[in-house]
Amino acid sequence: MKLRSLIGADSAIVFFVPELDSIVERARSSCPESVDPGIAAHITVNYPFMIQENDLEVIVARLADSVEEFGAFEFRLTELRRWPTTLYLKPEPDSVFRAIIAAVWKAFPQSPPYGGRFQDVVPHLTIVESSEVEEIDASESELRTELTAKLPIAARASELHLIVKSGSEWNRVARVSL
Repeated sequence: MKLRSLIGADSAIVFFVPELDSIVERARSSCPESVDPGIAAHITVNYPFMIQENDLEVIVARLADSVEEFGAFEFRLTELRRWPTTLYLKPEPDSVFRAIIAAVWKAFPQSPPYGGRFQDVVPHLTIVESSEVEEIDASESELRTELTAKLPIAARASELHLIVKSGSEWNRVARVSL
């Protein structure tokens, strides 16, 4: 599959976490300017992922090679945390996520995670994001109440997905099994 139309597109490499879809969808619906509503609950490995190849098979092969030493793994989402404009869940252990983030970056050096803005890329599952502090405050209060009895939440990471945004929709273009 040729990617001429996708080069330079808004894209990412993520682990989907379906165990959190309903919680994330509910939280985002109450926060209008939150993370793109079309993207399911996920932990980001690389965003924005800079597609510079025309051939999807080449990209997928390089991605698969970069993570071939890793197998599927269990993790838990243990704690609701906050950055000033973001509420997120912390995955534990985070060491495997950090190692996979580093391995993918090494394979695609032109595409540092988050455009190279952060020295320490913190693995996380974003629940809501907003420039409105009041919205984050309200969401945080509601989520703490909802999540108190549910945390930790067990999950399994077994596939990386390359996703590409088209209009307001995120599309799954390829997947790589661990």
